[in-house]
Amino acid sequence: MSDRQRMSDRHIDWSVSLAASSRRFRKSSWKNVVGRCLTNLCRFTAEEFLVLHVPKKLIIPSWKLGLLLRMMQAAMVIGVLTYGLYKEVWLEEFTPEHWKVDLWSETSPVNKLSNARHCQNSSLYVHKRAGIVQVPTHCSATGLSTGIAIPHVRPGSVFVPTLVDEIDNWSGIGSACSESTRTWCGNGHRSGIYTEANGTGDEVSCACHMKTTFFAMNPEEQVVALRHGFQVDLSRGRNQEVVRESVSMGQDTTAGILTIIKDHNGVECVVGGKSSWSSLEAARAGIRGKL
Repeated sequence: MSDRQRMSDRHIDWSVSLAASSRRFRKSSWKNVVGRCLTNLCRFTAEEFLVLHVPKKLIIPSWKLGLLLRMMQAAMVIGVLTYGLYKEVWLEEFTPEHWKVDLWSETSPVNKLSNARHCQNSSLYVHKRAGIVQVPTHCSATGLSTGIAIPHVRPGSVFVPTLVDEIDNWSGIGSACSESTRTWCGNGHRSGIYTEANGTGDEVSCACHMKTTFFAMNPEEQVVALRHGFQVDLSRGRNQEVVRESVSMGQDTTAGILTIIKDHNGVECVVGGKSSWSSLEAARAGIRGKL
């Protein structure tokens, strides 16, 4: 191949390459132009149709709209004031606690015989627990009064006996220990156990252990009374401002403490003929009623 023919081939190759590059450039430029046109069209549409330009101050000369606005404002103010008055928002709530509870029982004057089943046939109620047998024999008045100290009773509690074990221990020496004493211990109104220590003359000693078990007569007639009060810590647990009020004797009973007695279901219970006790009524003799 001659040099002239090689030169002609190179010229053809360069021409083809330049033509292909020109087509690619024209294609790329056309896409950019179309994209810019679409972007400008979207911006123009949004500014002309979707954006509303309003002045900073708008005056609507309508007395009807003005009256409606004033009525809405007045209704809002009245609503806020009514809510505040109903909820008493200026008050702060505190939870009161019980304080100074005085609880006591009084001896029932009713000692009449009871027709209850446990009094008519007490032998049906024999009870055995921890090896100790309790055999009630009858019903009787306990004779306990409020002045008798009952052990193991927590403060603020009352002791109302229903079953009583009455125990008497007697002891003697010398001539007091005889057959008549043995008979008295074993055959009295309360059968006892007679024991005698060996000895002669004045050295002899004896003892009688008597025990009887009976039901308290008419325990439901036992009168239980109480006085109570409350306290409120206004300092939220810091004990710096504590308010106390009660219905105790000797204190001002005009504080207006109203005691309402209810059961576990929230229903009012009648105690002593009524379920509501004023401060004055509770201070006189206590809130009282039969058991």
